[in-house]
Amino acid sequence: MTKIMRDIHHLSDNAKIGIEISKMYEDTDYWYLFTFHNYFIYRIEKVSVVIVNMFNEKEDFMLKLFGVSGRTKESVDYWGE
Repeated sequence: MTKIMRDIHHLSDNAKIGIEISKMYEDTDYWYLFTFHNYFIYRIEKVSVVIVNMFNEKEDFMLKLFGVSGRTKESVDYWGE
């Protein structure tokens, strides 16, 4: 928990330390920060950073947010998910 809080606190100093989601999937103003097995989805506003959601690394957050799955059909068939 200490590492997660430290990494999130760094967002207040440099909001662009995460990865811009729009460069990978679609036009959106969301960014993500991966820390200690968790994805923190956030948006940069004029004077603040707003964390809008958090997902464990085992969750398909792109599917939940945008309906875009990062899993292949072969992976789904193999793992049965």
